[in-house]
Amino acid sequence: MRICALFGSPHKKGNTAALLDRYSEGARAAGHEVEIFDVPRMDIGPCMGCMACKKKGACVQHDDMEKVYKSVKGADILVFASPMYWWNVTGPLKTAIDRLFALPFNIRQGGDALLGKGLQLIMTSGQPASSGLQSVLEHLGRNMCEFTGMRWLGIIAAGATGEHPAVGQNEALDEAWRAGVGLH
Repeated sequence: MRICALFGSPHKKGNTAALLDRYSEGARAAGHEVEIFDVPRMDIGPCMGCMACKKKGACVQHDDMEKVYKSVKGADILVFASPMYWWNVTGPLKTAIDRLFALPFNIRQGGDALLGKGLQLIMTSGQPASSGLQSVLEHLGRNMCEFTGMRWLGIIAAGATGEHPAVGQNEALDEAWRAGVGLH
């Protein structure tokens, strides 16, 4: 299986990176191929809302998103990995997700670019994972799946617990690894 992961954290070695690394290790151990895009360090402009992609079949912007499109098209699973910023993913990741608009994704209109692909969210937060903050992103993920025909694979979440950031939470790291190994 091929996995396309969009990593949205500004921290290369932070909590979200630790969870995504463990997920990727598990997936690779199970024989899957993982491609990770470090979105905050890529040249990806915002969607211009020009609708050229719907008229001409491709985005008019020629930036690093072209690499992402290629990977997404060939992937079986999409992973959005991000710390929670104001009840959402980070700005750079949101920009990349917005740019997925250029793909024919709306199954109600016959779009199949995302149909059947799995969607996994990996998120971290400054609040405990048990606080329910991730429910906002779960709702978003489930709605994306319903609209695009993707399969919801769930959220792997870790939040701060006192002085222990996610990178120190073995249970969350083990959950990430098991999720990667268990992909099918």
